[in-house]
This record gives sequence, C-alpha cells and structure tokens, in this order.
Amino acid sequence: RRPLSTCVVIDMDSFFISCHILDQPHLAHIPACVGGTSMISTSNYVARKYGVRAAMPGYLGSTLVKEISEGKETLTFVKSDFKLYKRKSAEVKAILEEYDPKLKMYSLDEAYMDMLPYLEVKMSNNTMTHEAITKHLNTTASNNNLKAQLPLHEAFPDSTIHKEVQNLLNSIRQKVKDI
Repeated sequence: RRPLSTCVVIDMDSFFISCHILDQPHLAHIPACVGGTSMISTSNYVARKYGVRAAMPGYLGSTLVKEISEGKETLTFVKSDFKLYKRKSAEVKAILEEYDPKLKMYSLDEAYMDMLPYLEVKMSNNTMTHEAITKHLNTTASNNNLKAQLPLHEAFPDSTIHKEVQNLLNSIRQKVKDI
C-alpha cells in the first residue's frame, strides 16, 4: 500500500491586505487592495467580487469597481507595510513550527510543512498534549533525529490519517485566525 502524503503547502490568500484588516477592520467590508494606481499586490474578497486581482494595474481595478458598482463604491488603496507583513508572517511561522520544526518558508505568505512527524507522535500516543508533542518534536529536530517511529500507512487506514491531517489543519487555521 502506498503511503498517504502528509506534506502540506500553505499559501495564505490575500495575506497583505488581511494584515491591514486586523488593524483596520472596516477594510473587510469595502473594496480594498494593497498597492497603488500602477500595481496591486493583493486585494480583499469584496474587491475580488469586482474582478480586482493581484498584479493588476490599480487604475484598472479602480475602474472595474466604479463601473460594476455603478459608482456606488470605490476601490480603497492601502500602502504596503513590509514591517507589518514580516511581523505577522513571523507569528504565523511560529504557529506552523509547532507542527513542523523543520518548516520551510518560501515567502512571507507561503510555507511547506511535513505533518508526518507530528502525526506519528500524536497517533502513537494520543494522550500527549499538543505542547508535549511540540516539545518532543523540537528536541528530536534539534538532534536531527526526526525518523519515523511508526509506519502510519501500515498501522492506520488512510481514512484515519486523512481525518487527523484535517483536524490538524483546522487547529492551525484557528490559531492563525486568532493572531
């Protein structure tokens, strides 16, 4: 039987504008984007309803919002704040590293993680707390000793492993939403 993949690519959709929304909640309810009239780096979901996308010229996004809303709404431009993005990215990274101490960040809003070591510990000893699992993983990772302790694909059906992966992803989503 082929092992089920436990590797996850994290791509935080609309990360830059979401960082601003945390400090300015009203931006969640109006068409808003990060960038200027020359280029948009990301937009919120309200703006996306009007077709506003990343890498679009800002003047075009502004025109789309104005025309499609029949002048009722305008696109709000927010200046980039890379200090804010780096700070929020570090907070998210700290959460993800609780599940994979060898996490690889490819950009401020993209990461690759392998949940197998976490799942192996959790599923082989389901009485361990998240904190205990994280401590164990950090200890073994620092010793460069994250070897499989339990062949999950042989010990558990794929449906059980899949359910555990989904539970972990939901837990991660909730933690990230809370920052």
